[in-house]
Amino acid sequence: MTVQRPLEPQLTSAVSQGGASLGSSQALSQALVRVRQGQSLDLAPARIMSLSEHAQLARGIGSFFEEHRARLVRSAVKHPDPAKALLQVLRKASLSSQLTGYDSPEQIRPLLNSLRGFVNTRKPLPVALPLGGGKVGSPLKTGSSFLPDMGEWIQAARLAALAAALEELHPPGAFVVLVPDAPLHTADMGFSMVDVQEHLRQFREDIRGLGFDRWVRLEPQERWLPPHWSSEVERLTREARERMEHDQTFRKVASAQTQSLQFTLNQSVLGLTYEEHALTMGTFLGLLEDVPTHIAALARQHHERTKAITAHYIGVNHALRTLDITGRASELHTSSRDHLRATVHAKPSEPRPALHQPGPQARPGLLPMHSVTQRYLSKGKSRFASVFDLEARLAGLRPVLDPTGTRPLFLEDQTTILK
Repeated sequence: MTVQRPLEPQLTSAVSQGGASLGSSQALSQALVRVRQGQSLDLAPARIMSLSEHAQLARGIGSFFEEHRARLVRSAVKHPDPAKALLQVLRKASLSSQLTGYDSPEQIRPLLNSLRGFVNTRKPLPVALPLGGGKVGSPLKTGSSFLPDMGEWIQAARLAALAAALEELHPPGAFVVLVPDAPLHTADMGFSMVDVQEHLRQFREDIRGLGFDRWVRLEPQERWLPPHWSSEVERLTREARERMEHDQTFRKVASAQTQSLQFTLNQSVLGLTYEEHALTMGTFLGLLEDVPTHIAALARQHHERTKAITAHYIGVNHALRTLDITGRASELHTSSRDHLRATVHAKPSEPRPALHQPGPQARPGLLPMHSVTQRYLSKGKSRFASVFDLEARLAGLRPVLDPTGTRPLFLEDQTTILK
């Protein structure tokens, strides 16, 4: 039986600030100048990496995993309280410590109590995280990419290292359960189910190939999604729409949600050139005037489409909680739904794991789902960072494909020799 809980503003999850930052990016203004001057925004020609380079990348990810795991263990291994040692690992592995409440005994108590429960019962510790499953259909952010790239490899390495560190301090075991939310947003955000299924198939293969499948679990949605999912989403969508109409506080929250979702709603289905996508976004943001009629119409339609689907988006995210989807996914690997819930939008007692590679160009808030990956040099070593596809084009970066020549793994400066 579904628990009937009211929608609360703090439970409506928004696109991360990193994902929505395209609207304030200087790259968009620079691109609009080029387009108005008749210049194209084409990508540089791609190159295909060799098998040996691909193997070297995988080894590098393995080293990154081991370094991160060791760092997490060192941060907590001498702590006399087993539950607080686990809490310290989670904190060390996370962003947004203040929002999670690590320094507030009251805010962090639910998480600490859950950890004590796992320690006392000696049960394996699942950390469930709603995350990913595809690339958003916003060409200025992700180009034409929809398969996992180096950003997802780094993401998997960090999550595997977190689970491995927890396991070292909690012998019954620990693992991260990924709950991909892209397939849940096909109706509102317009994710292509074909692309999502291929993305998830490839990511499972990547996780296995990198040796992380012991600590990172990714099961098909049909194994954890209940048959009454759609009816629950429909109920919560109606409730959200009613609240948006009658509750001023909730309406403000929903309006902020719309503002961030407009940078994620699928635009790749519109049949536009890349330059037309830039013009449409620039018009929508009020950066341009005197544009072709069809561009102005598309900009207006984009805003109306986003407003129309916001209630459904809220309904999906709330149904994840009312139906305990993270518990259902965790139960596939243990005998109960007991788990820790992590998030990419930190909340009290819900850690926000860091999913990026540290470095001078790192953008911790920009997830692989909303970006492509750039390789660059830092102190003579190869590093990776998330960037928008538009930024990569303006910088003249070239795509680097896997040895099959079919999957972009990252982009690079054509003149830089990387080690």
